[in-house]
Amino acid sequence: MRLHSIVFIVGVVQLAAGCDPIAGVTLRQRLGPAPRLACVRAALVASRLVADVRPSEYNRTLPGHRFQVFLADSLAPRHAMPPRVRLVVPANDSATLEISIMYFGATTARITPEFARQSTAVASLLTSVVRDACAPDLPAAVTCRIEGWGRSRPCAPAT
Repeated sequence: MRLHSIVFIVGVVQLAAGCDPIAGVTLRQRLGPAPRLACVRAALVASRLVADVRPSEYNRTLPGHRFQVFLADSLAPRHAMPPRVRLVVPANDSATLEISIMYFGATTARITPEFARQSTAVASLLTSVVRDACAPDLPAAVTCRIEGWGRSRPCAPAT
């Protein structure tokens, strides 16, 4: 084996070892007509559940507008990353609201039922805040998935 091949293989192994897995809960709600981005941000900022809302640059390859939401301390699931909110507005004047609460250093297989329950409860509250302010006539048709490193699987949204 040539020296440059060995160096390449060692580099790939080091790169893979340096990546920490991320997994957690994502709730999705279809909204139509698509709400204005300003409405989504204002609803989050006005909520007593939220301490701060900032634009997010996380994964700019995905379409949509993103916010990082910092929760009141008592609401944040233990060891969870701050929730990410993404509003995807395709050309057909509907939108999908995604709220993700992820756990750094986890795979989907390691997401415990307790973490899933806590995360879906908080994400459901945030989804309701946005829906009530920006699309009050829509039913609460929320889907829930445990996503990230590993096999994606459904979860039950909080009611």
